[in-house]
Amino acid sequence: MTGTGRTHIPVDEIECLQADRNYINVVHVSGRTYLLRQTMAATERTLDEARFMRVHRSTIINRQLVKERRPSGVLVLQSGRTVTVSRAYRSQLRN
Repeated sequence: MTGTGRTHIPVDEIECLQADRNYINVVHVSGRTYLLRQTMAATERTLDEARFMRVHRSTIINRQLVKERRPSGVLVLQSGRTVTVSRAYRSQLRN
């Protein structure tokens, strides 16, 4: 839902999702963000594991939009946005 009604975002156009308590900021490839009232765990269960990966307790990324992996545990997405991968999720990143 947006201020003007419901909006549909194609899954391949979601760059990442970032948690903010019981809300999620859905970041579109254009840079625009949409607020979703749902927990990260509930959202993660609905996403395709082949396309999306949790890299931090508060961040899920679109695997197809990763431009660069840095040794310091940072991912650079197509838009230039940097995302830190927590130690708990680094082992999944290698897969």
